[in-house]
Amino acid sequence: MYRQKLSKGRDAAWDIAIVVSTVAALALNGIGLLMGITVVLPHLLYIPVVIGSYRHPRLGPFFALGIGLAYCSMVFLSHGAGGTLAEAAVRATVLAIIGWLIAYLSARLHEREELYRGVFDNSEAGMLVVAKTGEGAVIQEANWNAARLTGRGNTPIQGALLSTCLGEDLAADIFIQLEKEGRIYGKEISMVRPDGETVHAIVSSVLLPGNRAALSLVDITERVIAEEAIQAANRKLSLLSRISSDHLRATASELIEDIGRLSGQCVDTAIRPLLEGMQERARTLVRHIQLSETYQNLGALPPEWIRVQEVLRAVDPGAGARDVSLRFWAERLEIFADPLFRDVLVHIVENSLRHGGTVKNVVLSYRQVPGALELFIEDDGKGIPGEKKEAIFDYDSGKHAGLGLFICRQITDVTGMTITETGQDGRVPAS
Repeated sequence: MYRQKLSKGRDAAWDIAIVVSTVAALALNGIGLLMGITVVLPHLLYIPVVIGSYRHPRLGPFFALGIGLAYCSMVFLSHGAGGTLAEAAVRATVLAIIGWLIAYLSARLHEREELYRGVFDNSEAGMLVVAKTGEGAVIQEANWNAARLTGRGNTPIQGALLSTCLGEDLAADIFIQLEKEGRIYGKEISMVRPDGETVHAIVSSVLLPGNRAALSLVDITERVIAEEAIQAANRKLSLLSRISSDHLRATASELIEDIGRLSGQCVDTAIRPLLEGMQERARTLVRHIQLSETYQNLGALPPEWIRVQEVLRAVDPGAGARDVSLRFWAERLEIFADPLFRDVLVHIVENSLRHGGTVKNVVLSYRQVPGALELFIEDDGKGIPGEKKEAIFDYDSGKHAGLGLFICRQITDVTGMTITETGQDGRVPAS
């Protein structure tokens, strides 16, 4: 409403300027012609032609032609046909050409203005144009969404200080960053509206000529609230899971110790293997709990560069197999991945040692291929049957025996990697 009233007032002022300048220019030229002045005063006719053609591009050429014809008519009435009329005809032609040229340029300018005005006024983002003055950053233009975001509703905020809408510190910080960098993109801010409600937004800004700046504010309050709710729920679930894991691990550890004591005291050779099997399954349970705890932290930390050789030094050659040769040819290799990728490397090597059966050699190597890098962990153990090569990465593979490989695939997926089993019968790892 405020913008419409302001626009109507400007339109009226332009129309009044056109009428007044036209009447004044023709009147002065009429008086000049009666006094014999035909050189200077005709230049005054350019004023209404320029104003009229700029303000009304569609009518501009006809308006200019009308003024030219009016001037020619006055010359004919005052001086008759002759050289003066010929000069007037030339001037009238020049006026028509100038009117057409200005009307054409003005039409293109109005199209651009309407385009950007439409985007500005109807954008879902809050749009502001501010000018830095001695009093501070003053809002010159604002759309409806800017007023809504700042809690002003339909109240015009043109002429208000930016600090009254965003706060003193935030307004000052925006201009400081603009002066240093020339633009702002995707800066998350929080502001308190007059009703006390906190609004979260993403602000982008760019400097404009005349010590001005354009700002856009995108409301992300609902997203922030949802993210905070998810984070709070995740914290509670993580705490509950950690408590459960701690209790399960403690209970399983106690069970392993009890079975160990019982096995040491048992003299029945038929029962002792059963006890040892129970103890091994309890150890497997502890490992699964540890892997589950690892999976809880997946994606929680940003990727980092991992030195493969240093990670594999932590592998225990006694983890299920002895007299095994471990050769890791990755001294210079660094991989940018989730920090949990370290656990993937260690688990796969230890998986070969623990389940490889007759394994005597474990070799890690790598090669570069177009657009990627392939990492190989090979052993000469009993291998995996062809029909099970993909199934070992499933959650329920082998009655949960493949839980570790399942988690390994989830970890590699986070960083955009793939993991597959490609072993071949009879193939021995290269030295």
